[in-house]
Amino acid sequence: MLEYQLPEILRTPLQELCLHIKSLQLGSVGSFLAKALQPPDPLSVENAIELLKTIGALGDAEELTPLGRHLCTLPLDPNIGKMLLMGAIFQCLNPALTIAAALAHRDPFVLPINRKEEADAAKRSFAGVSCSDHIALVKAFEGYKDAKRNGRERAFCWENFLSPVTLQMMEDMRNQFIDLLSDIGFVDKSPGASAYNQYSHDLEMVCAVLCAGLYPNVVQCKRRGKRTAFYTKEVGKVDIHPASVNAGVHLFPLPYMVYSEKVKTTSIFVRDSTNISDYALLLFGGNLIPSKMGEGIEMLGGYLHFSASKSVLDLIRKLRGELDKLLNRKVEEPGFDISVEGKGVVSAVVELLHSQNVRY
Repeated sequence: MLEYQLPEILRTPLQELCLHIKSLQLGSVGSFLAKALQPPDPLSVENAIELLKTIGALGDAEELTPLGRHLCTLPLDPNIGKMLLMGAIFQCLNPALTIAAALAHRDPFVLPINRKEEADAAKRSFAGVSCSDHIALVKAFEGYKDAKRNGRERAFCWENFLSPVTLQMMEDMRNQFIDLLSDIGFVDKSPGASAYNQYSHDLEMVCAVLCAGLYPNVVQCKRRGKRTAFYTKEVGKVDIHPASVNAGVHLFPLPYMVYSEKVKTTSIFVRDSTNISDYALLLFGGNLIPSKMGEGIEMLGGYLHFSASKSVLDLIRKLRGELDKLLNRKVEEPGFDISVEGKGVVSAVVELLHSQNVRY
């Protein structure tokens, strides 16, 4: 064993640290971190800054954006923080709080060695037809809350292979997140939770908010005969983690997935994945770049390519432009009410997300 544990700065993601360096106005992130006793690899710093630019937390000149300033106030990985803000903005607050708490703390599902198949079946029953580990989390937490109201939360957790301690911690974290969102003006606690949950049971909208938060963690699902192969931009072919509800699914209804993290053991696995549509990516993913190959739109530096008729692409570009304007204004003025001022745009977004409603 090593005489001393590897310093945390060398073994953890640097995005949150980079944001705090910018918020404290300590100059260039790379130069500042180079002064550390054991500085992180410059490539790791570069990748962290690139990711923060991709999600809109830093500008091209490494300056903190309004979104970046809000993310600094949330004690979360920036991707999870962004998903939380989007959940509040698009009235899917409850699912966003639950998913953020689970990703920031730990998965509440437990896996007894001698009852693995039963535990997997319980998790799949929560996911239903969603092809989503994140939706399974949301449904499990909702079931726990219902059981708690009836005084049978212990039995519910035992029957469904859930950790009551983890679920209680998630409940506490959700309340803390609401307080933080209230402090920065994204949630007004006086009207009550219903004001921020109009779309909390709308699967397409929840998945779109997940896409907004987890981007650029995108997987392409490519059909290969009776099975599906999975590819990411950075490492190429990947596999679905065996603990995922998607591990036993051979064919997926939608062409992409977003995921929480990649892990490398016997293979490279993606953990906590959710199947999403191309409309979710086009409206809530990265910047839309005109294709170099003629008609079409590209994303992720050309890795993702979307083709459609000119009229459809023009409609998507226009709607995305209006949506981005609303989001920028909301981030700059948290008191701005998108559900009133941008009602038409939000309705068009919801309609477009539902137009590819092939899950059912």
